[in-house]
Amino acid sequence: MSRKWLTYIPVLAGALVLLASPMVAWADSGFVAPLNEIPLTNPLVTGARAAGMGFVSMAVADDATAITSNPAALTRLKRAELSAGFRRSTLGIDGEMAESEFSTDLTGTHFASARFAYPFPTFRGSLVLGLSFEQIYNFSDDRLAAYEDMIEWNENPDADPPEPPLRELWASEEDYIADGGINAFSLACAFDASPTISLGATVSFMSGDYSKDWFWDIYDDYGFSDRYEEVHIMDRYKADISGVRVTSPSTRRRG
Repeated sequence: MSRKWLTYIPVLAGALVLLASPMVAWADSGFVAPLNEIPLTNPLVTGARAAGMGFVSMAVADDATAITSNPAALTRLKRAELSAGFRRSTLGIDGEMAESEFSTDLTGTHFASARFAYPFPTFRGSLVLGLSFEQIYNFSDDRLAAYEDMIEWNENPDADPPEPPLRELWASEEDYIADGGINAFSLACAFDASPTISLGATVSFMSGDYSKDWFWDIYDDYGFSDRYEEVHIMDRYKADISGVRVTSPSTRRRG
């Protein structure tokens, strides 16, 4: 095999992985189904300056947000810094399920972050310690869908011989409520290893919880059944989350 073909092996392997990966959510006429797993791949950005730069602040971080983005950049601080942030989020979903429209509005304000960085007095170079709190994930969600759908049921489940199932149009209502989040408490240290090189490291302790309630209520509005007038189904999921993350990049200063 030539070296030219060897360069394509990683690309082909990545494509196969993407094709084989299962979907975690589906959409049907605007109705978004609950996720099958907790999404931990897209953390929230808590720095306003980082958000304003398109989330590319690692190379130019010069404030306390460097605690989690690039701890070595803390050596650029010349005085103590204390900051805090809030997040305002608004979610609106409009869709259609089984030819019935539904909508959801979810709005909230959350305390997002608090940071403190202190540069110690030194004869030369820089030594900085930093502390921060960040809410890096927010699982709050609320969806409600009311519609009519064809429901199949057995009017006499104990009949002998078994009777064929019935299938008629019933009214349905689904309510999906999620809550919780993940918080990160971080400790950072940075110092000048030489006139041109700064080193830093951050240890983040993450903790949080996740809960999800799914309710499905079915109503026999048209009187098809003699046995059932309504059916209520509820699923509840809860999880506690904890972990540790270590960040230790370095940055080179210009002479």
